[in-house]
Amino acid sequence: MASSVPNCGPVQSTDRLVNSSDGTASATNTITGPAVRGVIAFPLDLVTITDADLVTAFPIGALFGQSGKITRFFAVTTTVCSTANDDATLNLEIGSTNLTGGVLELDSDNLTTKGAVTEATAITAANTFTATDTLSIEATSTTTFAEGIVTLYIGYELDNADNSLATIANQFG
Repeated sequence: MASSVPNCGPVQSTDRLVNSSDGTASATNTITGPAVRGVIAFPLDLVTITDADLVTAFPIGALFGQSGKITRFFAVTTTVCSTANDDATLNLEIGSTNLTGGVLELDSDNLTTKGAVTEATAITAANTFTATDTLSIEATSTTTFAEGIVTLYIGYELDNADNSLATIANQFG
């Protein structure tokens, strides 16, 4: 079915944004809007945790092609733990630098309910990434788990520094 909107073709880099209240063309051709936020998910079988990187050099910057910041780190229990005294401490790294805060304590005593959310400590600094940075998830102080599966979630917020009409159009073909 053909579009019922006349002259609705691809956005060109020469097109101008227009102020809808008075019809004037934008001088900068940029949009200032809400930041783009989301989460990245990593399933984790707790039995496989050792004191090492669980995820190494995930290309977070290249994934989005721009800079941003890590805002949250948490786990959701998908298969419960029934064996007591199993635990591990997880932290995030941008490049090889630990975030300040964002320490996630996985303790089998808190992973006994399917769907339970375990939050990391507040992320307070060293949480920004560039378009070329990588992200790692590191485990320390691990006591071997007998069972259990969680999904790790990393919340992010992208910088909206380049919201030009041409850039937005290029992201969508």
